[in-house]
Amino acid sequence: MTVIIRNSVGGTLTGSDGRVNDLSTSQSTKTSVQKLPGADKDLVQKLGMSNRRFTLKGFVTTLAGSGFVNSINNNTGSISFSSNLGTLLSATNVFYHNLEWLDSGLRPLERRFSVNAVEVI
Repeated sequence: MTVIIRNSVGGTLTGSDGRVNDLSTSQSTKTSVQKLPGADKDLVQKLGMSNRRFTLKGFVTTLAGSGFVNSINNNTGSISFSSNLGTLLSATNVFYHNLEWLDSGLRPLERRFSVNAVEVI
């Protein structure tokens, strides 16, 4: 599966500038437990699903790629998932946050990054 990250104006991180190598997704059920005075049992309510949370890891190899990843931090955008044949499977609007860089120093302009995103409804 191919993952494409987009910024708020539709720009993408292209293959020559960088790539997303790893994607983790988490989502949980929201529940409420209320302890009622005088009741034998607690009241448990299912309140639906939480927003999906994503962790994207990858690398950039050019100055344009570094600038793109810097520009998405603390901004909205989208994540698109497509099959290996190029068919769009889904697109999700997200808010990017917590960008982290790792410079190896062995190759100029190659930086590894990790960024978190939360689904925006």
